[in-house]
Amino acid sequence: MLDLEFVALLDVNGRFAERYDATPGAVSLIRPDQPLVLSCKTRLGRKQEMATLVTENRLANPDDFYEALIDTHRDLSAEQSNMVNAKLVLLLANHIGDMEVLREALSIARKGV
Repeated sequence: MLDLEFVALLDVNGRFAERYDATPGAVSLIRPDQPLVLSCKTRLGRKQEMATLVTENRLANPDDFYEALIDTHRDLSAEQSNMVNAKLVLLLANHIGDMEVLREALSIARKGV
């Protein structure tokens, strides 16, 4: 079991909101050395606004992700690798859950192909 410590932050000067694009009701997980690990935006008591696709890098270490992706495909046939990609796309699409964001991502991915 992990021994975790949670601290509530009162953003009096608005610096946190500015730095991490936080909105009222947002929940963020930040490492002690301050990189943002997770951010969930909510609209408490309001109608949910349409989300937009985030295309700037949000990975703390993109090389780690790339290495994990390559490792996931290692020793797979082309058919197996395609199946892993399809499963990954469906898992992430389900996680995103917003059809407008998914359409935007599909459109961007298709450009230039």
